[in-house]
Amino acid sequence: DGLNWQRPNLGQYEFQGSKDNNLLEYDFSSFGDYLALGPSAFFLPPEHTDKGRFGAVLPAVDLRLRRNPDSHGMNQFLAFSDDGQTWKLRQEHNPFFRGRNDTHQSLVWSPDRKVFMYYRRATINAKEIRRIAYTESADLINWTQPRVVINADELDALYLYGMTVTRYQNMYLGLL
Repeated sequence: DGLNWQRPNLGQYEFQGSKDNNLLEYDFSSFGDYLALGPSAFFLPPEHTDKGRFGAVLPAVDLRLRRNPDSHGMNQFLAFSDDGQTWKLRQEHNPFFRGRNDTHQSLVWSPDRKVFMYYRRATINAKEIRRIAYTESADLINWTQPRVVINADELDALYLYGMTVTRYQNMYLGLL
């Protein structure tokens, strides 16, 4: 009903001596020493279900770089799943973005244009102001150069922390 929720017991990841929880486990061993942050899942369209039914953008911090005060060590990975519970990180072309993106991001399929639209934090020349950037890809491998699509002005809050985007009928709604 969308009001009453039950947490599944996934039994994947041990936390405080028990696997009796709903924590997901991601295997970063082939990439290095990473700490995963909150994933953002999306449905894969029929043209891309060879990867799975679902995709997820997974921000992760490279802990080796994090020790350097001049580096944040942030990267974005793509993972895929058939059931929404067991996820596999794509081995090739991962991380698919490097750079800070510690905000909510949205990756949405456009069936009309046949592209994935990715809304994320703009990091180039960001200084201390968070902005929303847009990039797109037809294959989840080759991406256009991100460009800022929403920038705060003097009437806005200092930080535009993230924007989730969803398709509604023939338009896309973005919620800051």
